[in-house]
Amino acid sequence: MRKGGTVSVIADYYNFCNGFPIGPFMEKGLTMRGGQALVQKYWKKLLGLIEHGAIDSTFLISHIMPFDKAIEAYRIFDKHEDNATKIVLKTEFGAALQGRGEALKSAVSSGVSSKVQSESVLTGEGQIPARS
Repeated sequence: MRKGGTVSVIADYYNFCNGFPIGPFMEKGLTMRGGQALVQKYWKKLLGLIEHGAIDSTFLISHIMPFDKAIEAYRIFDKHEDNATKIVLKTEFGAALQGRGEALKSAVSSGVSSKVQSESVLTGEGQIPARS
């Protein structure tokens, strides 16, 4: 089959096929499509643009929490609580990154990301190192 082709299944399925509920899927007349994000093609360029401030991605971050609160963070995200969209988990490694992530610090200090759960991000903790 060629890339971007179409597969049609015509039959009378009533149960599961390889663990997939194909019967209920077919009974509802659903359409399934798939595709891959071109992550491998663009991630390095996008990361560079973010690191140099050309793109501000901090609006995606709704919470910043210490790594030891990871279980709570996953619960909040999984249960869609507190309007969680993206949770950044701080690690001890972040303490060595003083001065990085100016856009994030600016967003936090200006109140753009009102749900930020830790003031330590203002001192440079929990940020991503620049790549060479």
